[in-house]
Amino acid sequence: MSPPSSRKDACLRARERASLCADGELSVFETAALRTHLAGCAECRTYAASVDEVTRRLRSTPLVEPNLSIRVPRRSYRSLVAVGPAVAAAAVAAVAIMQVTSFGTVSVAPPTLHSDATALRADYADRRLSRLFLQGHSAFLRRDVKRPTAGSPATN
Repeated sequence: MSPPSSRKDACLRARERASLCADGELSVFETAALRTHLAGCAECRTYAASVDEVTRRLRSTPLVEPNLSIRVPRRSYRSLVAVGPAVAAAAVAAVAIMQVTSFGTVSVAPPTLHSDATALRADYADRRLSRLFLQGHSAFLRRDVKRPTAGSPATN
């Protein structure tokens, strides 16, 4: 004798298969397993017979066309093209308000310099870097700079 839980599981599978069999969706193996179970289980045999009877009655009933008309209301969708200018105008207004009211800016105190010598040294370094950049950039842009060719010796 099999344990009750396995018999219950077998009956559940058989009832699922009986429902699928009524729709013609069982494979050859599943049909054979269903027939084997129904041969030994009277409850599942009764269930399978009732499923077959309900399926037969439903399929033999003529189709009835309803006399009422079903109207689905149309839903209007706003196009993003129509909403775009409004969004752009709101963004421009927000930026303008932020600039006028100084909203979102954090006031930061300027760094205090330790001495005038430090400021002069920083200014000198900035000017020197700017000059080096501009000289290098202008030399690169000039076309009259002679570049050594493959056959001529390079000069330093």
